[in-house]
Amino acid sequence: LSEEDISAVSTMVEDRSYAKKRGEFHISDKLGDILKTKYRVKVDDKNREWSVENIVEEDVNGKVVIGGDYVPSPLCKLDGPTHTMDEESKTQIAQRLAERTLCRKKRDYAMADKILDEVMAQYSVVVDDRTKEWKVVLGDDFEDDDFVKGALLSQRSAFVRGGKKRTEEHNKTS
Repeated sequence: LSEEDISAVSTMVEDRSYAKKRGEFHISDKLGDILKTKYRVKVDDKNREWSVENIVEEDVNGKVVIGGDYVPSPLCKLDGPTHTMDEESKTQIAQRLAERTLCRKKRDYAMADKILDEVMAQYSVVVDDRTKEWKVVLGDDFEDDDFVKGALLSQRSAFVRGGKKRTEEHNKTS
């Protein structure tokens, strides 16, 4: 999105929020439709965030095409490793995350998890699927980082979050 688009989206998201608070749902729904169709924006009302939805497809040759991708977290320091790494590495991360998105779309979760593990091992990158952002996390920052905590939670299914007992109960009833 351009700076002008970002400004327009931010204004619409704010207007949508106010309309919902006033009970003017027809207005909030109309703004939501515009955000989704014109800008591919997904609004997370609970966390008061918005992000651009990914469009990842394969072309006729099986090559992954990225039309909107995961971005480096804007909350990271500009002089930190997330923003100072070389452009080639950023491009490779974007490509791998696009491949992962395609795997998830095809429900090949084992391959998607493998790609996630490879990106973490090679670049020390943690991915937040909810916000479509990534961040380089080095050393001791891993355990105390709020981004990491949210990212790890975004990658777990309800059955995993529910614990082993819940998974075993689910498997018995299936």
